[in-house]
Amino acid sequence: MTQNQTIFEVHTIAAEDTYVLRQSVLRPMQSLAECAYPEDHEPETLHAGCYRDGQLVGVGTIFREKREGSEAPGGWRVRGMAVSPEARGSGCGGSVLEALLTHAEKHRPQGEAFEVWCNGRVNVEGFYQRYGFQRYGDIFDVPPIGLHVVMVRYIQL
Repeated sequence: MTQNQTIFEVHTIAAEDTYVLRQSVLRPMQSLAECAYPEDHEPETLHAGCYRDGQLVGVGTIFREKREGSEAPGGWRVRGMAVSPEARGSGCGGSVLEALLTHAEKHRPQGEAFEVWCNGRVNVEGFYQRYGFQRYGDIFDVPPIGLHVVMVRYIQL
Protein backbone atom coordinates (compact mmCIF):
# COMPACT_ATOMS: atom_id res chain seq x y z
CA MET A 1 0.00 0.00 0.00
CA THR A 2 1.26 3.46 -0.85
CA GLN A 3 1.13 6.39 1.48
CA ASN A 4 -1.53 8.17 -0.62
CA GLN A 5 -4.09 5.35 -0.53
CA THR A 6 -7.15 5.96 1.61
CA ILE A 7 -8.40 3.15 3.83
CA PHE A 8 -12.07 3.19 4.74
CA GLU A 9 -14.84 0.83 5.79
CA VAL A 10 -18.41 0.74 4.50
CA HIS A 11 -21.19 -0.87 6.49
CA THR A 12 -24.85 -0.56 7.44
CA ILE A 13 -25.71 2.32 9.77
CA ALA A 14 -28.83 3.68 11.46
CA ALA A 15 -30.96 6.25 9.67
CA GLU A 16 -30.21 8.81 12.34
CA ASP A 17 -26.48 8.43 11.71
CA THR A 18 -26.97 9.82 8.19
CA TYR A 19 -28.60 13.08 9.23
CA VAL A 20 -25.50 15.16 10.05
CA LEU A 21 -23.89 14.55 6.63
CA ARG A 22 -27.25 14.88 4.84
CA GLN A 23 -27.60 18.29 6.44
CA SER A 24 -24.04 19.60 6.15
CA VAL A 25 -23.46 18.44 2.56
CA LEU A 26 -26.92 18.43 0.96
CA ARG A 27 -29.30 20.63 2.93
CA PRO A 28 -27.52 23.14 5.18
CA MET A 29 -30.64 25.32 5.18
CA GLN A 30 -32.64 22.63 7.01
CA SER A 31 -32.67 21.35 10.56
CA LEU A 32 -31.44 17.84 11.36
CA ALA A 33 -35.05 16.71 11.87
CA GLU A 34 -35.93 17.92 8.36
CA CYS A 35 -33.18 15.69 6.94
CA ALA A 36 -35.17 12.56 7.82
CA TYR A 37 -36.93 10.82 4.92
CA PRO A 38 -40.35 9.16 5.30
CA GLU A 39 -38.82 5.88 4.05
CA ASP A 40 -35.90 5.85 6.52
CA HIS A 41 -37.40 3.13 8.70
CA GLU A 42 -39.10 0.94 6.09
CA PRO A 43 -38.14 -2.75 6.47
CA GLU A 44 -36.08 -2.99 3.25
CA THR A 45 -34.43 0.42 3.47
CA LEU A 46 -30.65 0.36 3.79
CA HIS A 47 -28.40 3.12 5.05
CA ALA A 48 -24.70 2.69 4.26
CA GLY A 49 -21.90 4.64 5.87
CA CYS A 50 -18.27 5.08 4.89
CA TYR A 51 -15.79 5.47 7.75
CA ARG A 52 -12.23 6.74 7.53
CA ASP A 53 -10.13 6.54 10.68
CA GLY A 54 -13.30 5.86 12.67
CA GLN A 55 -15.08 8.98 11.41
CA LEU A 56 -18.22 8.86 9.26
CA VAL A 57 -17.33 10.65 6.00
CA GLY A 58 -19.93 9.31 3.54
CA VAL A 59 -23.53 8.14 3.61
CA GLY A 60 -26.24 6.92 1.28
CA THR A 61 -29.73 5.44 1.50
CA ILE A 62 -31.72 3.13 -0.76
CA PHE A 63 -35.37 2.09 -0.51
CA ARG A 64 -38.10 0.65 -2.69
CA GLU A 65 -39.77 3.31 -4.80
CA LYS A 66 -40.85 2.97 -8.39
CA ARG A 67 -39.91 5.96 -10.54
CA GLU A 68 -42.91 7.87 -11.85
CA GLY A 69 -43.54 6.88 -15.47
CA SER A 70 -41.26 3.85 -15.29
CA GLU A 71 -42.23 0.66 -17.08
CA ALA A 72 -39.83 -1.47 -15.02
CA PRO A 73 -41.71 -3.88 -12.74
CA GLY A 74 -39.65 -2.89 -9.70
CA GLY A 75 -37.70 0.12 -8.56
CA TRP A 76 -35.27 1.29 -5.92
CA ARG A 77 -34.44 4.91 -5.16
CA VAL A 78 -31.08 6.21 -3.95
CA ARG A 79 -31.27 9.29 -1.73
CA GLY A 80 -29.04 11.24 0.57
CA MET A 81 -25.70 10.39 -1.07
CA ALA A 82 -23.32 12.69 0.78
CA VAL A 83 -19.54 12.66 1.16
CA SER A 84 -17.70 15.18 3.32
CA PRO A 85 -15.51 17.57 1.30
CA GLU A 86 -12.26 16.14 2.69
CA ALA A 87 -13.20 12.60 1.57
CA ARG A 88 -14.33 13.39 -1.97
CA GLY A 89 -12.37 11.61 -4.65
CA SER A 90 -11.26 8.87 -2.24
CA GLY A 91 -13.62 6.19 -3.55
CA CYS A 92 -15.82 6.47 -0.49
CA GLY A 93 -18.93 7.60 -2.42
CA GLY A 94 -18.52 4.85 -4.99
CA SER A 95 -18.18 2.23 -2.26
CA VAL A 96 -21.35 3.48 -0.59
CA LEU A 97 -23.22 3.40 -3.91
CA GLU A 98 -21.98 -0.14 -4.62
CA ALA A 99 -23.26 -1.27 -1.20
CA LEU A 100 -26.67 0.24 -2.00
CA LEU A 101 -26.78 -1.43 -5.43
CA THR A 102 -25.81 -4.79 -3.91
CA HIS A 103 -28.66 -4.46 -1.39
CA ALA A 104 -31.18 -3.82 -4.17
CA GLU A 105 -29.88 -6.80 -6.16
CA LYS A 106 -30.20 -9.12 -3.14
CA HIS A 107 -33.77 -8.00 -2.42
CA ARG A 108 -35.25 -8.09 -5.90
CA PRO A 109 -37.93 -10.67 -6.65
CA GLN A 110 -36.49 -13.80 -8.26
CA GLY A 111 -35.85 -13.30 -11.96
CA GLU A 112 -37.20 -9.75 -12.05
CA ALA A 113 -35.59 -6.90 -13.96
CA PHE A 114 -35.70 -3.57 -12.14
CA GLU A 115 -34.18 -0.13 -12.04
CA VAL A 116 -32.33 1.97 -9.51
CA TRP A 117 -32.80 5.72 -9.81
CA CYS A 118 -32.13 9.00 -8.08
CA ASN A 119 -32.56 12.72 -8.41
CA GLY A 120 -28.92 13.74 -8.59
CA ARG A 121 -27.46 17.19 -8.62
CA VAL A 122 -26.22 18.18 -12.05
CA ASN A 123 -22.62 18.43 -10.83
CA VAL A 124 -22.55 14.71 -9.88
CA GLU A 125 -24.04 13.34 -13.10
CA GLY A 126 -20.61 12.01 -14.15
CA PHE A 127 -20.27 10.13 -10.86
CA TYR A 128 -23.50 8.23 -11.47
CA GLN A 129 -22.58 7.59 -15.10
CA ARG A 130 -19.40 5.82 -13.94
CA TYR A 131 -21.66 3.35 -12.12
CA GLY A 132 -23.90 2.60 -15.10
CA PHE A 133 -26.58 5.24 -14.59
CA GLN A 134 -27.98 7.23 -17.51
CA ARG A 135 -29.73 10.57 -17.52
CA TYR A 136 -33.49 10.39 -17.96
CA GLY A 137 -35.27 13.58 -18.99
CA ASP A 138 -34.35 17.21 -18.63
CA ILE A 139 -32.61 19.18 -15.91
CA PHE A 140 -35.01 20.49 -13.26
CA ASP A 141 -34.75 22.84 -10.31
CA VAL A 142 -35.33 21.83 -6.68
CA PRO A 143 -35.56 25.17 -4.84
CA PRO A 144 -33.57 26.14 -2.82
CA ILE A 145 -31.19 23.22 -3.42
CA GLY A 146 -30.45 23.69 -7.12
CA LEU A 147 -30.43 21.95 -10.48
CA HIS A 148 -31.02 18.18 -10.62
CA VAL A 149 -31.41 15.41 -13.16
CA VAL A 150 -32.99 11.97 -12.88
CA MET A 151 -30.35 9.24 -13.18
CA VAL A 152 -31.43 5.66 -13.90
CA ARG A 153 -29.61 2.33 -13.91
CA TYR A 154 -31.48 -0.58 -15.46
CA ILE A 155 -30.78 -4.00 -13.98
CA GLN A 156 -31.60 -6.76 -16.45
CA LEU A 157 -31.83 -10.46 -15.84
